[in-house]
Amino acid sequence: MQERTLPFAADVKYEQRTLPEDEIDEDVPVLDQQNLVEFRLPKNTPITATRSGKVIESLESLADCGDLIKAHETNRVIVDEGQGIRSVYIHLKPTISKGTEIYQGQELGQLHGYCSKPHLHYLVVKMEEDDTQRALPVEFAEPPK
Repeated sequence: MQERTLPFAADVKYEQRTLPEDEIDEDVPVLDQQNLVEFRLPKNTPITATRSGKVIESLESLADCGDLIKAHETNRVIVDEGQGIRSVYIHLKPTISKGTEIYQGQELGQLHGYCSKPHLHYLVVKMEEDDTQRALPVEFAEPPK
């Protein structure tokens, strides 16, 4: 299986954290939200695919900068990696269209910086038989700082 790379160039300075338990939202239809990774990055950082796949959603909303409660309204790209695995990139300005076959490392968009502290929410989900989304722990080929 293809190793997962960071969703930005290796020379970009960043801060990384996982979602604290007190920020987990029961209204968001994703189980195991504590596996979401947040990267604080410079505005306009190019965001790249962590694995190859097919873009199944590419959404840009000027109202972005909601939190997980408004996840259905936020700018995002979702990539189907096959076998029920999807990678989700939230709070970026997409530069790629739905239906596009993409390769690992290909640019998906740029971090827009509409928020007070520009950040990318990134998660990998496994689609369950009942359409439940379960966030999986993420390991990168290059260990996060």
